[in-house]
Amino acid sequence: MLIKIPDADDAFVEKLKRQTGTSTGSKAYAKAAAEFDYLVKTVEWQKREIARLEELVAVRDQTIKGARSAAILLLEATGQGDLLGDLVPESSPARRRPAPAGDEVGTESRLTPQAGETMDHFLARLNRQGRG
Repeated sequence: MLIKIPDADDAFVEKLKRQTGTSTGSKAYAKAAAEFDYLVKTVEWQKREIARLEELVAVRDQTIKGARSAAILLLEATGQGDLLGDLVPESSPARRRPAPAGDEVGTESRLTPQAGETMDHFLARLNRQGRG
């Protein structure tokens, strides 16, 4: 079968031959035509997949935004608003409240940020302990 396309741009035909792995322009056009349906379906699937992934990212971004807001409120409510600057300041013994009876560590415990700990590390540690 002979396929003749008189108005074909030579540069385009060469590119089509390279893309299809064929040696002649007519074979390149025939192969491209044969693959057209598959390629259209592939592009449609990719568009649906991109839309699905964009929606997933948007939901996760909203979850992260909500978690950050909750963490900020928690830090402010517990008097740890200075954590918002990222690092927990070194605590001095003079700033600590005395330990209540039966509590050897005063106000510092596993539920409070450690000195030098970032907010992300603190929240991750709380999650590992099952308190997040």
